[in-house]
Amino acid sequence: MNHSDQFLRFVVVGVASTLTHIAVAIVLNEMLSLSALVANFLAFTTPVLVSYLGNHGWTFSRRGQHSRYLPRFVLVALTGMALNQLIVYGIVDLGGLSYRLALATVVLIVPMFSFALNQMWVFAASSAAVARGNQS
Repeated sequence: MNHSDQFLRFVVVGVASTLTHIAVAIVLNEMLSLSALVANFLAFTTPVLVSYLGNHGWTFSRRGQHSRYLPRFVLVALTGMALNQLIVYGIVDLGGLSYRLALATVVLIVPMFSFALNQMWVFAASSAAVARGNQS
């Protein structure tokens, strides 16, 4: 599969996980009366799982090896969240610019950063798989 097809699948999975986050957060906040911060924190865990499963099985066509892929995926997701926060802080708090500009910057940078790390590290074929592929 070429990189543009993989990236398109990555975007589709990202949209699905974002919609999942919104739905879970609303249920937790509005129906179960959890505070916004608690609802958002708990809701963050569900789309990470949706995103992992979608990217593992569909975007990068991997099977099994969850003990290898999942910890890496979670680390990249947390790094993306930290990058997101740094961009917002830098643009809004340090730069005094608009929050909308910060969000636009986040939407342009964080998904590409995450895709690159997922492709090159998280879901990269293991050296054993590469060796098997070179022997056939």
